[in-house]
Amino acid sequence: MVITAKHWFEDEEEMTLIGASEDAATKHLQDHPQEATRKGELRVMGRSGDDKLTWDSDNPKQVLQARTAFDQYRSQGYRLYKTATVGGKKVGEPIDEFDPNIERMIAVPPMQGG
Repeated sequence: MVITAKHWFEDEEEMTLIGASEDAATKHLQDHPQEATRKGELRVMGRSGDDKLTWDSDNPKQVLQARTAFDQYRSQGYRLYKTATVGGKKVGEPIDEFDPNIERMIAVPPMQGG
């Protein structure tokens, strides 16, 4: 599935959401560990655009706040993805557990039928 992510990313690229069996994002993140920065970001899609929560993974209070937000969105039916750039494309891999060392995550609201 390809989702146009015009309001997620400033560069208006497309983001490919890959299945759990395809772990390109995980491999990329393992091959390129965070070095200078230990900042994390959770972008939450909403009707009026997206919200952004950031944290420093060395700050326990910020990590707790980010973990709490992650768990709340997941309990509300949001799909959560960790993201990376692989081969010039932004890719996302579904995640079920919060990891404060993931640099960027996206929360996608549940789809509503009509």
